[in-house]
Amino acid sequence: MSGFKFEFEPLLNLKIQLENNQKNELGKSIKIHELEKHTLDGLFKKKNLLTNKINESVKGLITINELKVFNNYFQYLKNSIDMQKEVVNEAARNVDIEREKLVDCTKERKKYDKLKEHKQHEFLEEMEKKEQKIIDEIISFRQVERENGKSQELRSEEPKQG
Repeated sequence: MSGFKFEFEPLLNLKIQLENNQKNELGKSIKIHELEKHTLDGLFKKKNLLTNKINESVKGLITINELKVFNNYFQYLKNSIDMQKEVVNEAARNVDIEREKLVDCTKERKKYDKLKEHKQHEFLEEMEKKEQKIIDEIISFRQVERENGKSQELRSEEPKQG
């Protein structure tokens, strides 16, 4: 008797590969999101340093031109932070999208895993039935042999008339 062969094995393998690819895509999205958050943190640090520097400069002597430069740079950082927040939010949305795709891929793969388990269970039950049938046939055959053997013994024990 041959072993179990799942008819959709190539499709299951494809689903597994798609799931693995989606895991990689999710990993890339998470990494990009983390990098963008790190960039945003860096901009906040620059803004805080600039604010501290402006506060220190105001305590001392500062020219109007220096104050304008500080103000321009401060506005630049503020705009950069706003834009970077959007980039971070977009990266977070991409992570959510990739995560949802992974959930879908995993559900698809699990459908085929369950189908394979079900088919394998059916196969094993069928094999057990066939084995039991063979065992029953062997037992019946031996029973018939014993009965035939006893009847031949009885015939040989009958007195010969002659």
